[in-house]
Amino acid sequence: MGYPLRFALFIVFHLILIPPSSAQGERKAAIQFYWGCQYLINDPVPSTPEETEQAGKCQTAISNVLNFNRELPSNMAFCPPLFSSGVLDSARIVVLFMKNNPPRMAERFDMMAYSALRIAWPCS
Repeated sequence: MGYPLRFALFIVFHLILIPPSSAQGERKAAIQFYWGCQYLINDPVPSTPEETEQAGKCQTAISNVLNFNRELPSNMAFCPPLFSSGVLDSARIVVLFMKNNPPRMAERFDMMAYSALRIAWPCS
């Protein structure tokens, strides 16, 4: 196994093992929200109090992204459709984006979520 591959695997495992810090909220790496967002959209359904807590953290982080979107300049904002269910639809989009873009999971959750939602719901 070459050095770049070992280094990449080290980074991925390091990100997975970083303990959560409630003070940083959605400024944590996206990978730290991945399972919580999966639980939020019930894929799989949370079955323990810890999983439910992770889902709540994802819900809070996505709510913050949705709320702060109103303050963004028009070239950075996203425009959810009127029929969107808000947090749950946003979580589905963010989870799909993370699955399709694994390297982006190392980014801050909020910045990655803005990108995912801007791609899914561009403003015209």
